[in-house]
Amino acid sequence: MELIAVIVVLAILGGVAIPKYFDYRERAAASSLAGSFKVLRYGYLAYYRDNNAWPPDNDGSYGNAFLASKYFEFNIYEKQTPIGGLWNWNYMGGTNADVCIYNIGSPSAATTAVMTRCDEIVDDGNLQTGILRWDSQWGGTLRYYFDAP
Repeated sequence: MELIAVIVVLAILGGVAIPKYFDYRERAAASSLAGSFKVLRYGYLAYYRDNNAWPPDNDGSYGNAFLASKYFEFNIYEKQTPIGGLWNWNYMGGTNADVCIYNIGSPSAATTAVMTRCDEIVDDGNLQTGILRWDSQWGGTLRYYFDAP
């Protein structure tokens, strides 16, 4: 009887702990993603401030000259994102530019949850509006938009 009581207590604790574990992993991934977007934003804004222009579009293969410069301490483009896909810089002309993660594919429920939590941290919590948006083009892209200061 005591053994059954211990098993029941352990099952209850496991039922409570396991969902919390996945929630912590999701929050950690979202925080990491938001932090990476912020690092990139500040680096590009510093570049813009110093040069009065955005760096050129990288067409999916960013040159090392800019990345090795004073704007980033490490090559974030070589770092894996928490949601898969690849980092990219897009300059669309004028004042419009974005940093994105492309080639995500069709996001799983977990990936969508991480992107939504990241959007809550950096924007409005809606992946369809604001500065952080989901775009189904290009194999699935999460775009972080910003304008010139």
